[in-house]
Amino acid sequence: MSDRPKTRSEDRSLRETEEWLVRAIVAREEAPDVEARVTASAKQSPRDRLHVYRYAYVARLLECLEDDYPAVFFALGQERAEETCRAYVEAHPSTAFSLNVFGRHMSAFLKTRGEAFAADLAALEWSIVEAIHSAEAPKMAPDALAALDPAEWGSVTLVAAPSLRLHAFDYPADAYYKAFHADAAPAPPAPEPSWLAVYRAGMKIWRMPLSRGQYALLAPLARGASLEEAFEVDAGEAADVGAWFRQWTAEGFFSAVARR
Repeated sequence: MSDRPKTRSEDRSLRETEEWLVRAIVAREEAPDVEARVTASAKQSPRDRLHVYRYAYVARLLECLEDDYPAVFFALGQERAEETCRAYVEAHPSTAFSLNVFGRHMSAFLKTRGEAFAADLAALEWSIVEAIHSAEAPKMAPDALAALDPAEWGSVTLVAAPSLRLHAFDYPADAYYKAFHADAAPAPPAPEPSWLAVYRAGMKIWRMPLSRGQYALLAPLARGASLEEAFEVDAGEAADVGAWFRQWTAEGFFSAVARR
């Protein structure tokens, strides 16, 4: 094997070949220059050899998406879900060594196709995938907030747990997801705002429905706002905020107090 470094033209040729192969495998129309790029084997023509990869590659990606989005597949129906996912594969071919991140664009992709409810549902299901793979983090001490002087709130932030995901949905996505996993065969719901926290505690994934006020307070904190900035947001409801924080701390929403 030669140790000679590859030239720019060789690098470009390899990149072009890789890009061509992805297009040829994913695209639904036949690639026009297969014979010029793929050699025949003793038993298969260039097109036959390419078709083996085309079927196996796309089938594996569709399987991956169905594993990550079972409720979305059910909501769309198998035929429409497969058609949508084939379009997703064409629009977002895998670029990472792991398929764990392949489906990360699904919610945004569904929005571009006018699938508003399915987009909410996909955001929920992807949060679960992310929570499964998120890093471990310690829980913030139960008395960490009580120990703070309110005069410090302008410089104090809370470090969100790596698994915490917050959602403001246009549809009751979590209620549908719960019914789906209870084998209730739910029908797609009418629009209705809902708010949700997804997080991991130990080895288990949890979902906590939130009120609008809880979400309004949590969201800026999770983005790195100070306590003072977060409390400036109008929660729109009278509540025992102290009880909220005690619950969130117990559930591990935050891992530490930080100062700017």
